[in-house]
Amino acid sequence: MIVLSVVHQGLTKAEAARKFDVSWQWVHTLVTRYHTGGLDALEPRSRKPHSSPVSTPPEVRTRILELRSELTGAGLDAGPVTIAWHLDQEHHTGGKNGFEHLLAQTGITQKNGHPYHPQTQGKIERFHQTLKLWLGKQPPAATLSDLQNQLDQFQRIYNDTRPHRALNRQTPRQAYDATIKATPALAAPGTHFRIRTDTIDRHGKVTIRHAGALHHLGVGRAHGGTPVLILIDTTDATVTGRDTGEVLGTYRIDPDHNYWPKQEKPDQRPGSS
Repeated sequence: MIVLSVVHQGLTKAEAARKFDVSWQWVHTLVTRYHTGGLDALEPRSRKPHSSPVSTPPEVRTRILELRSELTGAGLDAGPVTIAWHLDQEHHTGGKNGFEHLLAQTGITQKNGHPYHPQTQGKIERFHQTLKLWLGKQPPAATLSDLQNQLDQFQRIYNDTRPHRALNRQTPRQAYDATIKATPALAAPGTHFRIRTDTIDRHGKVTIRHAGALHHLGVGRAHGGTPVLILIDTTDATVTGRDTGEVLGTYRIDPDHNYWPKQEKPDQRPGSS
């Protein structure tokens, strides 16, 4: 991302160093490696060829293997057509959704369990086991309403009556009430980066998804059909020619509007003169 910001986005090395909180020397080293051997040269002690234009990018190969494992683990089709469909969906819907952006804005760290690995969900599995054992000792529920009443009763017993060995013989309610509560820290959210490839449509626009909503970037009809690379961070999006590296437009991320106009001409960027 650092190198692409310099090579494609048009930042100076000093601007990139400030943006990514690294030294100018490190930016210079990365850019030099990139010009010498491409993206492969940025990998630590890489033994790959300097260029491999027809190979599948490593991140795509990794995602294909992950999808195949996830789909077969769930008993679903994992053929090439299905894999291609999933990759296409991810290509058009990448980035954080609205809920993830809200978590970041309130200073909450998002932690996700790994799919198809129930050992990471051990606590809820133990809870389900306890619930099943308790329900097995109750009269069979004749209706959904009866079952809901039993679940409500179990909830009261589990939280307020039954002491837990793991809580030093306290009830969950007692343990919760005695704990200092965490509150959201309204600090500045961390920077979020992503890269998207697309082709400008005949109306001179490209589309990106931000916080779960689609937004249209006006690049210009003269660029219709041009393949582009879009660099997206927390506050800005920059559209560059995929083949030339020319900056075609910069845009301020505005969740309240569907259409984002250009903020400034590429040759009028601060510090470019």
